[in-house]
Amino acid sequence: MSNLNNKKSIVIIRKLSISFQSKLSLPICKQFYAETFGTCLMIVIGLSAVAQTQLTSMDNKYLSDQLSPNILAGLSLAVAILVTGKVTKAHFNPAISLAMLLTKQMKIIEFLAYSLAQFIGAFLGAALVFLIYFDAISKAKTEGSFSNVSSIFITSPNKNLSQLGIISDQIIATAVYLILILAFTDKKNFNFSPEASALMAGVALFTICSTFSYNSGSPLNPARDLSPRIFISLAYWNSQVFSDDNYYFWKPIVCPMVGSAIGTAIYSLIISTNLK
Repeated sequence: MSNLNNKKSIVIIRKLSISFQSKLSLPICKQFYAETFGTCLMIVIGLSAVAQTQLTSMDNKYLSDQLSPNILAGLSLAVAILVTGKVTKAHFNPAISLAMLLTKQMKIIEFLAYSLAQFIGAFLGAALVFLIYFDAISKAKTEGSFSNVSSIFITSPNKNLSQLGIISDQIIATAVYLILILAFTDKKNFNFSPEASALMAGVALFTICSTFSYNSGSPLNPARDLSPRIFISLAYWNSQVFSDDNYYFWKPIVCPMVGSAIGTAIYSLIISTNLK
């Protein structure tokens, strides 16, 4: 009797395994894994550049470098697209996925799956950067304050900036960014190769980061800000990153999405509809 039950159990396990494997082979699942990995890769490169710059400037203020993080932000996006672009749509940013949804280039279920993948990938990326620079980060926290560490992972507003200034800065910056992304990826506008499109996406991000960083650090990506914010809060069991600057944390989540919708509308009305 026990042998019969064991055989039935084995058959059930095999059927469940086959069913699970078949679901994993679905296109949306493959895209989910690739989008998660691509976002993680982008965050690891981009945040490592920020960590290296800030930690170096803590050791020697004369070695401060504002250009490298902006360059690496663009390069990290281009590299991640080149690595994963044949499996996923390679957005790595909910604001870009929203633009693709609004322009009917993806379905709502894809948008939700991509957004979840992006938040997970950004969290994992932040964790890896924390691990890589753990010793230096620990030293920075011991010699300074929690904000010395958190500033590596999150954006924060300039102290002289008003609430209206914060919101308008992020909405306008993301709107301009999305106009560039839509223009460079629109086959009716530019017939770029996939490799050239990846490079131009990186150029777009570098351009915005180099021109809109003074006010709030150019938060264009809700996943890039919220997930590392959650991670560093959990790593030090400190909720200060959510309460600082009059509960600033929600603005880099909401404002880029609003900016994405505005930028998409502007591009669609002024450029896309007039292309043949």
